[in-house]
Amino acid sequence: TAPFAARLKRAELLQVLTRDFATPQDDFGARLLAEVRQLANEQPSALDLQANLAIALSAAAGMEVRARRFAEAIALLERSLALQENLTRQRPADLHFQRNLMLAHAKLGDALKASGPQRAAEALEHYRVMA
Repeated sequence: TAPFAARLKRAELLQVLTRDFATPQDDFGARLLAEVRQLANEQPSALDLQANLAIALSAAAGMEVRARRFAEAIALLERSLALQENLTRQRPADLHFQRNLMLAHAKLGDALKASGPQRAAEALEHYRVMA
């Protein structure tokens, strides 16, 4: 049978990741992220897997932000943003990809801003992209 992450639709994946990354004592979210990452790496041309990986990275970053581990969150969000930019380049007319790209900039801007005033200028750059 297909791995668990491969059977999930994007909305289901986000729901599972949001729930499981909210409870760090359970490592299911981390294992799911690793599985999604492996699937995406095995099939780099599968846009749905790349989109799922971007969502998983963003969800993992949310947990890091809540734990105030901003460097880890920013690294995950930068990777998610790079994936979203690539998806949007490959399908520029896809409104879902456009929306996710905007959200990736917003989340990265928020994490940069939360990390301290020294990163405020970087945060502003991401907010301006959305305007």
